[in-house]
Amino acid sequence: MRAVAYLNLLNLVAGVRDAYKARNDADDVGVTALDPPDQSQHLSKEPVLLYYINTVDNVARRAQIEQQAKQLDLPLQRFRAVDTQDVAAGTYARYITVDPSESISRTYQANATVACFLSHVFLMTEIARNFSDDRIALIMEDDVVLPRDLLARLDHLLGCAPDGWTLLKGSSWGAMRSSDLVRPHRNSWQELVFQVKALISLMDVQAWITWDHPRQCPNIYRMHEPFTEAPPLPRSLIQSYPDYYYAGTGAYLIKVSSIPQVLRHLRSRRIKDIDQMMLSFRGGRPCTAGEYCPYQVWPYVVALSWRHWISSLLPADQVKKRVGELFIMASALLSLAILSVVLLLRRIFGSHKVR
Repeated sequence: MRAVAYLNLLNLVAGVRDAYKARNDADDVGVTALDPPDQSQHLSKEPVLLYYINTVDNVARRAQIEQQAKQLDLPLQRFRAVDTQDVAAGTYARYITVDPSESISRTYQANATVACFLSHVFLMTEIARNFSDDRIALIMEDDVVLPRDLLARLDHLLGCAPDGWTLLKGSSWGAMRSSDLVRPHRNSWQELVFQVKALISLMDVQAWITWDHPRQCPNIYRMHEPFTEAPPLPRSLIQSYPDYYYAGTGAYLIKVSSIPQVLRHLRSRRIKDIDQMMLSFRGGRPCTAGEYCPYQVWPYVVALSWRHWISSLLPADQVKKRVGELFIMASALLSLAILSVVLLLRRIFGSHKVR
């Protein structure tokens, strides 16, 4: 589940996470028209369309999310993800076009990127095949934490969504631009109170503390390129990697009527990380009728679990390296926070000394 006053800290965390994800290591490939294999037998037509994407070998993640759904009595459906090894073996070669200059054996990161892209596209296509245009689906990855009031959150979020929305992301780990804020507009005091509550909800991932949803709409941001930007001062002096905006696809709402539009947008682009591909080409202006118009909300509807840190895009040795970098950064931030508190206490108590 982020904000304007909190943006600098958010950008820092997002940058570290993204460095670990090694965006620049993934090759990109071209796209051809997709006609996904039929998985209709894996989908059931439930009143609430809740799906999660999971690979065959991610047994622990599957068990975790299905246990959550069982406890919350949610009609959650699994969609079997495209496997990275199958992409490497050429099983899905007819769905993509590889540049002639590229080797047939692409890197692990590139194959994982293609597998992730195809998984989301195949699921969207199956939903469009099986449900009427008036339905809405929540598509999730398998590393999320489901809040106890998920259905209430979704209902409230849909009531706050801008007209003409195409895709509404409810989970992320990337930064957000204050200039992309669409609604609502609050005064300084209202924004401060909102951000405090939002941060509480960020820590309270399972919604043990529920706050005034009916009277508070989340911040809604128009997602658009560029995906990366140089970090602002003073972080640019010590941070060697860029900030990543609107990153992650942990959970997003999509209207069945909008799926063809979303697929056209995705197919018009070279395959990169799916969250980057979901960004619109332009921002800073209202959406027009028929335009691809994605948004992201803060605080998030669904939080990411610790399993999110075990990236599907990186081999184990690189994951360890990125976690080590994160630990160093977190230690530095903690030390700085402790030092600040100590200096503040010395100043407070020092000012009360009897002279």
